[in-house]
Amino acid sequence: MTTKRVLAAGATVVVSALVNLTVGMLTQKWNWAWLACSIVLIVLGVALQMWLTKTDGSPHRSQVFKDVEGKSLQQKMKGAGDQRVTRAKVEGHLGQTQDD
Repeated sequence: MTTKRVLAAGATVVVSALVNLTVGMLTQKWNWAWLACSIVLIVLGVALQMWLTKTDGSPHRSQVFKDVEGKSLQQKMKGAGDQRVTRAKVEGHLGQTQDD
């Protein structure tokens, strides 16, 4: 998600700078350029935030081990989510790992 936010912020800066320069060169009235740049920046920022919010809606994941017995238990999960072990009888090692 952090990469998407960095790309969105970079794209916003580049587009707003281009709009600012283009409008300024065409009109030579920098007040209009700043106004146009501000409007584009706000519209683009809202659109990017909506895109980031929409793509961030990944479902909540859960991994549960219940009623297990053994000498050792290893629970692994790739990505975000909850890991739980309930009502377990483990004589040796109980390990939980979670990778991004």
